[in-house]
Amino acid sequence: MTASIASLRTLTLVPRPVEYLPADACTAHLLVDTGDTELRYLAVSTQTDPEVCEYPDAGKIGAYCGDDIKGLMHPSRSTDAASYWDGE
Repeated sequence: MTASIASLRTLTLVPRPVEYLPADACTAHLLVDTGDTELRYLAVSTQTDPEVCEYPDAGKIGAYCGDDIKGLMHPSRSTDAASYWDGE
C-alpha cells in the first residue's frame, strides 16, 4: 500500500504535514488523488469580499461579493469579454 499522492496541475504533492499553494493560475484548485489510499486535505480561505476567480479548465471567470442569499454571484465565460464603455 502506498501513501496517497495528489497531483495538482503540473505539480506532484507528496505526503507532508503542510503544503502552501498561493492563489494564482499555476495552482488552481484541482486535486487528483493518484494514490491507493484516501486523500485528506484542508483548504483555508479568507473569503475576503469581493473575490474574483478564474476557472481555466471551464474557460470561466466568477465575481463574488456578499453572502449566498443577498450577495452578487456573477459567472461569465472568458470569451464574453466586453470593454468598460460597451453599451454606455
